[in-house]
Amino acid sequence: MSGADTGGEAPGPDAGVPAPLIGALRIPAQLQGPTDTLTPFGGRTTSWTPLTTLWLSLTPGRSFEVNEAGLPPRRRTRAAAIARDNPAAVRGTRLVIGAEAPWRILDVSRQSPARGFMTLTLERET
Repeated sequence: MSGADTGGEAPGPDAGVPAPLIGALRIPAQLQGPTDTLTPFGGRTTSWTPLTTLWLSLTPGRSFEVNEAGLPPRRRTRAAAIARDNPAAVRGTRLVIGAEAPWRILDVSRQSPARGFMTLTLERET
């Protein structure tokens, strides 16, 4: 019997995933989804409901200024994050990391950079 024999067991969830990628997921972030509620006056309010915790590898992005008519200029920052794939992570949800301002999820690229992972495109106002 060779040392590579697994005894017929199925490969684990990390089979084929580079070890440095798994070790890089060190930042815990709470994934939150929007919950819309009607107000007594006919309006709507949005609150954020915790969905799950994701462990991330966050890559800082660039900052830029947003100018909209009638509003003062605002600064936004974009970033990319890698996490294990989770079907709850979709465009329109957000990530909260510690006491920082929340990151909006703009895009989710599944199976990237490897099977079982996803790359998130994030943005927040700074």
